[in-house]
Amino acid sequence: MSILEEDSLTIVLFIVYVLSPLIVSGGITGIIALAKGRSFGAWFFYGFFVPLFSQLHVIFCERKKQETPPNPPPLIIPESVKSDEKSGEKIPTPPLSVSVNKRETYWLPVLSLTTGIFCSLAFIDTSLLDIESVCGQLFFSAGSIVLGIRSICTQRKGRIIAIIGVVIGILTGIGGVNVLSTMLT
Repeated sequence: MSILEEDSLTIVLFIVYVLSPLIVSGGITGIIALAKGRSFGAWFFYGFFVPLFSQLHVIFCERKKQETPPNPPPLIIPESVKSDEKSGEKIPTPPLSVSVNKRETYWLPVLSLTTGIFCSLAFIDTSLLDIESVCGQLFFSAGSIVLGIRSICTQRKGRIIAIIGVVIGILTGIGGVNVLSTMLT
């Protein structure tokens, strides 16, 4: 191998092993922040440079409250309010349908599932793993579990995908602890 090929291989390995986990961490943090009504870009950089703390911070961060308009529209009494014939009292009846304008996407459950699948790929050949690789795998399996639980708790859309992501994350976490314990003994 020539010097140029060794340098390009070193650059590729640096990008794969050092930058890609940071980019994924920033993406996870940014997506959770976006779901809570905050800026994706700012939280992406925060998650890129301070991975673990930023994810915990964004998970426990409160949802951003929307501003109310200065003059609310006048209250219109629906026709579903019936009056009692004997006393003339108005009896409210429940509306036929309640529409909740809640933004639900597949981002969290799909990210949980793909992170869990990528973590499970580390177990194809465990002879090539070292301690740092197993620790990185454990970090991302925890991310898969957190994203799945967050998705299950906050939205109905993609709930089965999130449950599968949590299960795969738990299984790869258990497998990672097992491989790590055999390496250390």
